[in-house]
Amino acid sequence: MFRVAQESLTNVHRHSGATSAKPSLTEDAYAIRLEVTDEGKGLPDGIRGMLERMRLLGGRLEVDSGGGGTTVRAILPASSGRRDPAADEMSPVSPTIELDPDWRSSAKSAIPSLL
Repeated sequence: MFRVAQESLTNVHRHSGATSAKPSLTEDAYAIRLEVTDEGKGLPDGIRGMLERMRLLGGRLEVDSGGGGTTVRAILPASSGRRDPAADEMSPVSPTIELDPDWRSSAKSAIPSLL
């Protein structure tokens, strides 16, 4: 999850043109969910690493992208054999993280607060 959060925030900085991102990390009895949303210009092809990481962990990656921004959702099952009846529902996103010119330190300080 950390690497997906890291890559998502890197993509926001490098490709989206957005000045902020809204990360959220939630957990319930069924799954751990990471969501990173921005209001940039959309995501280029380049999420293969995140897709592979989630596949190897038995989870899934969902990406909604367009001219109005991008949302990346990484979902890991909390335990095998249990199915979340509300698997597609996500909780509200957490406060906005402003990206500054020193974005690496912003990302490093923001991601641990999500965990």
